[in-house]
Amino acid sequence: MRLGYNIYNQSHCRAKKQTIDGECYDSLFEASYAQELKLKQRAGKISGFTPHPKVDLVVCGYKVCAYTPDFLVEHLDGLMEYVECKGYPTPLFRLRYKLFYALYADKTSIKITMVQQGDFNILTPKKIKK
Repeated sequence: MRLGYNIYNQSHCRAKKQTIDGECYDSLFEASYAQELKLKQRAGKISGFTPHPKVDLVVCGYKVCAYTPDFLVEHLDGLMEYVECKGYPTPLFRLRYKLFYALYADKTSIKITMVQQGDFNILTPKKIKK
């Protein structure tokens, strides 16, 4: 492992944890998005949101890992939207995001959204034709 880079600890980036209304967020970017969601909820555009929901990624009956997106947004029409606010994607995040996308992207009641800060490209998995 390289010095100053640990995939389990976000010491590679300069993001500082932020606490707003008693809820802790990983960065100022994420906290500002939470403020936007609170405004949308007060305006009646969404029914609610949950910060940091844990989603178990299960393949063939085995729990491979857990993925924790930044927000789960509940829309008025019943659509559940998982939102990831990302400034710097680590290799571990890329793997978990691709697995999450592969397992849940085809569901009609779920939407996956990436809100990014910075210039990077996360490739979504491509379906293999049988």
